[in-house]
Amino acid sequence: MKILNWNTHPNNNRTSQALNMFDDLNPDVITLQEVSPVFFDEIESYSNEKSLYIDQTLDWVRRGIPYYLVTLLKETSAESHSLPYETRRNGPLSKALGWKETLNYSVSELKSKTIINGHLEHHAGPLTRRRQLDEMLAHLGDGTNVLGIDLNQWFPFEKRRNKRLLSKHNLTDIVQGRTVSNGLRLDGIIVSEDLAQQEYDFEKQERHGSDHYPLFVEFYE
Repeated sequence: MKILNWNTHPNNNRTSQALNMFDDLNPDVITLQEVSPVFFDEIESYSNEKSLYIDQTLDWVRRGIPYYLVTLLKETSAESHSLPYETRRNGPLSKALGWKETLNYSVSELKSKTIINGHLEHHAGPLTRRRQLDEMLAHLGDGTNVLGIDLNQWFPFEKRRNKRLLSKHNLTDIVQGRTVSNGLRLDGIIVSEDLAQQEYDFEKQERHGSDHYPLFVEFYE
């Protein structure tokens, strides 16, 4: 099983390179955050050409422009949970920047897998991000669970707290090292124990116009 998770960055102008990366890596699961309307149109055409399942969910809105969470799956029999749009309470910084945070995650159900694509709020505190993560984890399935997520875990205590929380749900974040060009580790590929106990290769890809590295893992049975 091959998984790619990537925060694409809303102002990314090198998206054609990203589509080539999708072809080269050939993932079974792709979870993307902060997808611009222009990039979504390219992804939608790509998914139609490759006969992939695609799910589009609103990530956030900035100055009236929507940005999306997008999930691509090789298994086309997935069911998307129709989750309600919800505007989060915005603080002074978000208002000043013209940002409107929304539900921030999507859930795609396969026969024996649950795929969650998430983006914890950037312009909020650790308590808000913890509540959002709890919301996402409430949708875990009974089989294999995969979460491609931008955790925005800015503080060391957040990383420790998230690790303990995930452990309670028998989940492991297999990402190691920095995931953003500024040296922080904000993003994760979180999987259930049936995957975490398998042999796997993890590697970061070229950033292709984003400040986040695309994160790629291949599990071997």
